[in-house]
Amino acid sequence: MLSFKAKGILVIALGLAVFMACAPREEVKGEPAPATERPELKVAKITLTTGVESRQPIDSAIVFPNSVGRVYCWTLILGAKKPTIIKHIWCYEKKKMAEVSLKVNSPQYRTWSCKTILPQWKGDWRVWIVDNQGNLLGTASFKIE
Repeated sequence: MLSFKAKGILVIALGLAVFMACAPREEVKGEPAPATERPELKVAKITLTTGVESRQPIDSAIVFPNSVGRVYCWTLILGAKKPTIIKHIWCYEKKKMAEVSLKVNSPQYRTWSCKTILPQWKGDWRVWIVDNQGNLLGTASFKIE
């Protein structure tokens, strides 16, 4: 049985989690610019999925139910001559919901990020894949119904 103090801490932590999930997000002013020169990195494949097992997506979809809980963006990156960083920028409607930095450690590299989806976040979503200079390498769109 939890002590009174432990229950209080739990209530505060849960309240903070709900507040952070519902807090206003930064509005997106537009899509990142594509690279002006031919980028070193190339996104060979993007898959939106409900999970990743053994470094591979378990399924593929562009429409998910609002009960999905979590959506993954899996990417196959080609061309890294040295270890580098890419980012997955998750946007809901016109708001940036998350920005995830991902290491790319070899010339052919599979990596992914995921976003927890609350049931009330129905609508259009987009994931931008950008290099470490912010140049757009790829994009994937999906819908929560």
